[in-house]
Amino acid sequence: MHHSYEREWIRKSGLFDDMWYLQRNPDVAASGVDPLYHWCEFGHKERRDPSAIFSVSKYRQAHPDCFIDHNPLFHAARASAHRGIADHRLRVQSLHGRPLPALSPGGARVIASEIIDANLVRKIAVIKLDHIGDVYLSLSALDRLRQKFPKADFTIFCASFTREVFQDAGFAHCVTLDVFSYGGVGHGGVHAEVTLPESRFDLAIDFRVERDAREIVFSVGSLLTAAYDPIADYRLPYVGADIPHERQLHLLVERISSTECENAPALPVGPLRVVLCPSGSVPSKQWPRQSWIDLARLLMQCGHMPIFLGAPNDREDIERLARETGAAMQSPLPLTQYAAWVIDSSDVYVGNDTGTTHAVALRGHRVVEIIGGYTNVEEWVAHGPNVLGLHRPTHCSPCFSPRCCPNGWYCLLMSSSDVLWAIEQICEDQPKEKS
Repeated sequence: MHHSYEREWIRKSGLFDDMWYLQRNPDVAASGVDPLYHWCEFGHKERRDPSAIFSVSKYRQAHPDCFIDHNPLFHAARASAHRGIADHRLRVQSLHGRPLPALSPGGARVIASEIIDANLVRKIAVIKLDHIGDVYLSLSALDRLRQKFPKADFTIFCASFTREVFQDAGFAHCVTLDVFSYGGVGHGGVHAEVTLPESRFDLAIDFRVERDAREIVFSVGSLLTAAYDPIADYRLPYVGADIPHERQLHLLVERISSTECENAPALPVGPLRVVLCPSGSVPSKQWPRQSWIDLARLLMQCGHMPIFLGAPNDREDIERLARETGAAMQSPLPLTQYAAWVIDSSDVYVGNDTGTTHAVALRGHRVVEIIGGYTNVEEWVAHGPNVLGLHRPTHCSPCFSPRCCPNGWYCLLMSSSDVLWAIEQICEDQPKEKS
């Protein structure tokens, strides 16, 4: 179910042509349904174009974060409204505090785990352009945010008449933006025609909740963003008036997954020990067998040490893979010993979207996860401080069809060189020592 504000944005964009849509889709014309409503609810999911100048298929291909459930015109309109200052059509990912490209060299989508190492977040911007009463309601959520990121310096973007409230609460650094008249927000909302100071933040959060100040959170210069907005990195859908404002802010803060991570063990000087686990419960989660063979051979060509490991029912296939490639293998392990053995015996783990991959990732080990199109890849990427997921963007993902595919499992066609690239990325930089 889409929201009415999506249609408002699309109307203003000029990218939807009612007459053209009805002429190209006589079934919609015959139904008597409003053409824009039909397109927002059904048409874009069916790959129907909204006008002669906009191709749904080409847009999704160019913007792999615009999933099947996302309205592409709404996506484009919001990105345009942010004026390109911090265009989140391709989400910025980070690993150990450094940006990652949205796509691998071979075109696979790069997905970092949403768990942030709280030790590496040092600068946070909070945008709270609001009434005095709403500012007071935000203070408990701000305290929770300080608990989650104890080493971060906070900058509050606020109105001049609320600055003292934040300073009295212990937030000394405030930037005042006079975007509305003294006393509160008028019916016209926040007018964000302001010049922002040049800065750089690790995380920017919009505590306004309403969308009229959203441009500012995307313009302060931040690696990651959090907002009630479909384009933010840590996002929630707008909840309306049924949830108290204070609770809304707490929900947004808790959406930001963070932990104080231990330093990953130092990598050895010399070849990497790489555990390869081809196990998978259904075909839609299994990287092709030949790809595992190619990866093992490529690793050995680069001087690394691949080790095949699988579930008990995969024993025969693991033995064949080891024989064909000349790689080492480990006999299947009980689940209770699996993650501990991987951590003790390897530097990097490569696996499909399985429970064992999640178990290894949650222990903090370096994990490269190969993710098919069966589910929402952002929701189910393995959680951990040292995780990279690879996924082939497709218009049909998520498909929820675990055993049959009319497109030849295109979503799983990552090359072995892409996986090697991800291994090198995850081993390149380690978290800095805690101060």
